[in-house]
Amino acid sequence: MGVLTAGDWESQLAARYLDSRQEQWAAWKPTQAAGGPCVSCHTNLTYLLSRPAIRRLHNESSPTLHEAALLNGLRHRLSQAPPSPGGKPGYSVESVLAAVALAPDPAALDRMWSTQLREGPNSGSWNWYSLELDPWETAASPYYAATLAAYAVSLMPGEYRARPQVAPRIAALTAYLRDNQAGQPMHNRLGLLWSSARLPGLLTSAQRGALIAELWKLQQKDHGWTLDSLGPWAHHAGAPATPPGSHAYATALAAFTLQRAGAAHSDRRLQYALNWLAERQDQHSGAWNVPSMNKVYPSGSLQEGFLSDAATAFAAAALAEFDLAPTR
Repeated sequence: MGVLTAGDWESQLAARYLDSRQEQWAAWKPTQAAGGPCVSCHTNLTYLLSRPAIRRLHNESSPTLHEAALLNGLRHRLSQAPPSPGGKPGYSVESVLAAVALAPDPAALDRMWSTQLREGPNSGSWNWYSLELDPWETAASPYYAATLAAYAVSLMPGEYRARPQVAPRIAALTAYLRDNQAGQPMHNRLGLLWSSARLPGLLTSAQRGALIAELWKLQQKDHGWTLDSLGPWAHHAGAPATPPGSHAYATALAAFTLQRAGAAHSDRRLQYALNWLAERQDQHSGAWNVPSMNKVYPSGSLQEGFLSDAATAFAAAALAEFDLAPTR
């Protein structure tokens, strides 16, 4: 396997796939919300995280229509009166996703703090969906939610973090992440690693180094990561079989996280992981196709592609960032 070179993956195809999924999402009746479609972890947040890098790669100066629609919908719903902390998870979930997507808008962060849990075992985190749907809506997902919130905080200027009404909320978030790290699946700890790159206090230098070393140790001989390595996951009797060996979602998320944790573009381990991804892009759709972890959905349904949406977004973001690096 050689060193990755420009042109080894089809960025335009990936962009078309991701854009087309946003069109389908916006037209899907369950996603309809005030001001625009609601935002999900798998299809929309990952799109908002990845599409800017692809735009930079393509020298596109303006956000896509789909980016604008998602962000405008989130802004529209910022004015909605928040429920008390610990209420139904829908508003709480969107408050965290909106904070990530709209940062450094202080209004988005303020709304997020309004839904932060103030008591109970998950105090410092957020009420989240627990629907036995891996990897984002499980009993362990409040920790994942907290890592997303920490990432949103990391995008804010120091003067915002130091505000008297904000600093205690950050302290509660940091304490929750620190005190509940043991036993978390690697999938959640990747969020912690990603967030800690820009937010002091989440991990010590030694802890960051140990987590990075643990992640590299999980890299397979073929230079990818298996889905099991990000678990443990629940058994779903009705789920399609997971292909053996390294997995596109796991590899894309690991590479994306390692880049944000400071992995050098000259690191051959990262280059080979990106090669693994580039070689497995579907040349017809532009996607990195993986089956659901939870159930068999009807062929051609929107739900069938949710994990593929996330795999494609993280893979495209990681590959685009590599191609954009000034020296490779």
